[in-house]
Amino acid sequence: MDARMENGHEALLASAVDHMDQGLVVLDADLNIVRVNERAWQLYDSPAWLRRSARTFHDLLDHFLENHVTGPEAREGFRNMALEGLNTRRPQRFSEELCNGRVLEVRSTPLPDGGFARTYTDITEQKHLETQIRESETLFRTVADTAPFGLVMTRRDDNRVIFFNEQASELFALPPDTVVGHDATRFWADPDQRAAFVACVAGEGPVRDYEARLLRNDGTPFPALLSAAPVTYRDAPALLVGIMDITARKQAEESLVEQEKMAALGRLVAGLAHEVNTPLGNALSAASMLADDTRAMDTALREGSLKRARAEDHFEKATEAADIAVANLRRAADLMGSFKAVSADQAGDHRRTIALGPYLDEVLMTLRPQVRKAGASVTVSGDREVALDTWPGALAQAVSNIVANALAHAFPVDAPGTIELVCSRLDGDGVRLAIRDDGAGMPEGVRRHVFEPFFTTRRGEGGTGLGLHIAYSVVTGRLGGRIGVTVPEEGGTVFTLDLPLTAPEAEA
Repeated sequence: MDARMENGHEALLASAVDHMDQGLVVLDADLNIVRVNERAWQLYDSPAWLRRSARTFHDLLDHFLENHVTGPEAREGFRNMALEGLNTRRPQRFSEELCNGRVLEVRSTPLPDGGFARTYTDITEQKHLETQIRESETLFRTVADTAPFGLVMTRRDDNRVIFFNEQASELFALPPDTVVGHDATRFWADPDQRAAFVACVAGEGPVRDYEARLLRNDGTPFPALLSAAPVTYRDAPALLVGIMDITARKQAEESLVEQEKMAALGRLVAGLAHEVNTPLGNALSAASMLADDTRAMDTALREGSLKRARAEDHFEKATEAADIAVANLRRAADLMGSFKAVSADQAGDHRRTIALGPYLDEVLMTLRPQVRKAGASVTVSGDREVALDTWPGALAQAVSNIVANALAHAFPVDAPGTIELVCSRLDGDGVRLAIRDDGAGMPEGVRRHVFEPFFTTRRGEGGTGLGLHIAYSVVTGRLGGRIGVTVPEEGGTVFTLDLPLTAPEAEA
């Protein structure tokens, strides 16, 4: 290599060293300065005189101690630390803060010829970020520990607990230090429900008001309301979950639901009494007429004034009266039979096998007073003979509440409409019951909240806001199915109940 090329390479190397983002100081075995790049001078705000006069590492160190370290003891301690690695020829790595607020990371590396290469990296921004992260974590922990509900953070990859606040500790009866680092699956009564919950968050993002059954440390299950959001914790995906124990709320809801059940049975009895009164009255009138005519016939017979025409008229009236009485008594018996079946199911909650269509006919017969009052018509169509091994009382309650809701809200006073119950088989072991009306439809703001307890658009007008919530609870709980509501573009509202052919067993 000729001299010109060699000089060119040396100039290129010197330029590269001076333009490094890191400061570089190269020392020989006696700690004399071999090279200081431009970045090193800049990092220490080195004056021109120091650049001209500095010959050894001690010159640089003295200037640093004089301008950036306060107090003789601190200076002596820093000097000893800085020289220790050089004297022992061990690699060093430490940080030092300058008086201008800059923080440098210093690395000292022994060289084969006995010298040293020391690099200086500005880590001020990194330190600021670390401080901000620590402050954020401190703030988060403070807020989390004062929150009125449990907060748990888990890693997404292995479900290990990262954070467990004090309320969660009380909720699960576990101290945080025994939980962090362990699998959070232990807190779920049903692992499949947890998998569905995680999948819901992964697919839809933040989730609110997700009901779940969790387990305390002693294995006792309790109902909880979960809200969750995917987050990033220390560059790793995590899940932050808020947990609220809703045991008291569930007990209150169950009490109100039972009261609503009894009120529904009361309305059923009142409606039946009104409905049965008409056929019984008709039967009584026919029987009274027949009795009066029979007494008149008897009198004529005893007096010897009975004529053939009179006898024929009597028998014609008797036949007509008997037909009227029988028809009306049958109608009353049918009403009583439907009432007996439906009320016994609702009150006793017995499991049995039913044919869906005929059972819905019985349920609708008990609703006849409400249907007639609203001026609407209700029909059952589709696969009427599909058999369900289920809890008929729960089904009757759900259907009655949905139909009653449609009668109360779907149709204007002067425009009665139609409600149709359509039965159809689903692929697999299931059936779909669609309850559709041709009414005014349902605003989106109402549809989103329609199954929530105590939600009603008729507060103060007798609406409790529990009817559709009870329907939702019995369909998703007792009947083991799913329920949803849609508003078709052509108008009206459709409630869809997807039910298994065999309902789950009752919980012990």
